Amino acid sequence: MKNENCFDKFLLGLWVAASLFFRLAFKALSLFVLGVRFLVLLPFRHGERKKPDDKRIKSDGLFANLAKRVDARMRESKGLRRAAFVVFVLFAAYCAYPPSHWGPWYRYQTGVASYYGPGFWFNRTANGDIFIPLFMTAAHKTLPLGTFVKVVNVETGKCVYVTINDRGPFVKNRIIDLSSFAGWRLGIRHKGTGKVLIYTKKLNSSLKKVGF
Repeated sequence: MKNENCFDKFLLGLWVAASLFFRLAFKALSLFVLGVRFLVLLPFRHGERKKPDDKRIKSDGLFANLAKRVDARMRESKGLRRAAFVVFVLFAAYCAYPPSHWGPWYRYQTGVASYYGPGFWFNRTANGDIFIPLFMTAAHKTLPLGTFVKVVNVETGKCVYVTINDRGPFVKNRIIDLSSFAGWRLGIRHKGTGKVLIYTKKLNSSLKKVGF
C-alpha cells in the first residue's frame, strides 16, 4: 500500500509538472511572438516609414524591406490565417483522439482486471520489450501480441487504450494485467482489481457488436 501511494503521488507530481511546463512554454512563446510582432512590424502598420539617413541605408535596407513584406502579407492573408487556425484545430483533435482510438469497437471479454506490481517493473515482456510502468501496455493470455484494445471500467465508465505486449495474468479469475499507469487512469489502483470490459477491433463470433 505504501508503494502504491508513493507511485500515485509520483504520477500526480509528474502530471502537474508537465502541465505547468507546457502552459508556461506556451505563454512564453506567445509573448515572444507578440514581442517580435510589436518590435519588428509596428513601425510599418501606420503608413510608410520615414526615409532613413544615408548612413543607415546599407545597414537596415534589407531588414526594412523584409519587414514591410511580412507585414503586408499578414494584412492581406486573413484567409491564410483562418486556414492555419483550422489546421491547428484539426491537428489538436488528431493528437487528442488519434485514428487508433476510432471505432467501431467490438466487445471481446468481460472479467476482472489487475495491474503490474513493482516487482515486475523493467522486466522483459513476452515480445522482448522492457516493461515500463508509465507506458500504456497490458498482458493478456490469448490476444495476439501487438493488439490494440480498449478497456472500460464497468463501475466508473472510465476507459483506457492499451497495447498487448505480454502474457498473463496467471492468477485465477483475472483476464488482463494493466501497466501501473493504465491501472491508475482506469481507477483500479487503490482497489487493486476491477471489473472491466475488453473491446477489440475484430468481431468475436460469440459476441455481438456494441458500437464505438
